[in-house]
Amino acid sequence: MKTFKDFIENKKIIIVGPASYLKQNPIADKIHEFDTVIRVNSSIDLVEKIPHIVGEKTDIVHATVAVDYSTRTDHRKVEFWIKKQIKHLRISPPGIRASWLANIRTFEALNRNRLDYSVVDAHKYMNYVKECRNTIPNTGFTAILDCLEYNPALVHISGITFFKGGYMSEYGVSTISEKQVRELFSRVQNHDIDKQIDFFRKIYKESKITCDNFIKESLSLWK
Repeated sequence: MKTFKDFIENKKIIIVGPASYLKQNPIADKIHEFDTVIRVNSSIDLVEKIPHIVGEKTDIVHATVAVDYSTRTDHRKVEFWIKKQIKHLRISPPGIRASWLANIRTFEALNRNRLDYSVVDAHKYMNYVKECRNTIPNTGFTAILDCLEYNPALVHISGITFFKGGYMSEYGVSTISEKQVRELFSRVQNHDIDKQIDFFRKIYKESKITCDNFIKESLSLWK
């Protein structure tokens, strides 16, 4: 059985999210250039809805295994993950809080030992929170930080913009635009997007991260 580390160490990784710009900049033809394809939360839905844009290959889903009632989104799609033959589920955030632990236990009951999975290290996760100035990193950013812990050859980011430009409509959440997402997260979740962007800019200069030009431009990474 391959561990999460086996999928990451010395591998070329691509992490794919649901940002709307991908519809004008398809990545389907590029996916197979990477050793490991990671999709974030319900982004795996897009491999069935718009495979000509986002491709189909999926090795790992990085998910919260939670039902997000604020956006009416289910990130606990066990049967769908099995149908799509993903090789590993990486759970984020870890069971630090009682509600997070409950999400993992619910997933385990649904999974019935059918899908290999692992959980983000709790101590490292809390360091991510600290580095983001005590705000909880969203799942896409957690996936980036998590991969960097395991000595990848490269981590390429596609479709993760910290909500710049919003989600594509096929993602199927109630909040689509950047304005809607920012308002929601400032109201019901401790996701300070600007603090996360500040930390991302810092690690971008010091790590093995590459990303699509849209991300570089929208986050001012050229500087």
